[in-house]
Amino acid sequence: MSGNQLFNIVSIAVALLIATGLRAQELPRVERTSDCLATVPDGINIEFQSDCGYVVVPQSRNGGVQGEVRLPYMRIHSAAPKRDAPLFMLAGGPGGTIVKNITLALLEPELLGGVLDTRDIVLIDQRGTYNSKPYLDCPGYDALPFVALRDRLDPDATDALARKALTVIGRMVSIWLPTTTSRTRLM
Repeated sequence: MSGNQLFNIVSIAVALLIATGLRAQELPRVERTSDCLATVPDGINIEFQSDCGYVVVPQSRNGGVQGEVRLPYMRIHSAAPKRDAPLFMLAGGPGGTIVKNITLALLEPELLGGVLDTRDIVLIDQRGTYNSKPYLDCPGYDALPFVALRDRLDPDATDALARKALTVIGRMVSIWLPTTTSRTRLM
């Protein structure tokens, strides 16, 4: 393993420690993949080197739920021989993904491309988002507005249906993240 590869792995691990509050003995493992989940969109003229994969962490930090969560990442390399600390980017808002084609359009020189002059950029998705494993999709909840229209529900009936759906989602989250501490860290 080269020094640069080790630097990459350690940088991602440290960022995850800060972001998730993991203790040192719970360092995540990194699984590199040969293919990236994102490619430069047509019409965007940029070139860069990158590596991609998954950062694998426990599903539950306290061991209450067995299993692992795989968080996709994409590290875009600076061409600089000596680099500053990497810029880590996460999607804002619940459920959003940052490791996607359109994000790479931000690397055009007039946007974030200048950042690559001095440092790498690391895109990393959060738990439950589209490319993470498991993907926590809620198609029933997403369909609520269409159900309300289809069934011609009045505002009170629509609110009642949404409250019922949120109760079910709350139960699912409590199974996935069984402790108050874990749920608090998520929010």
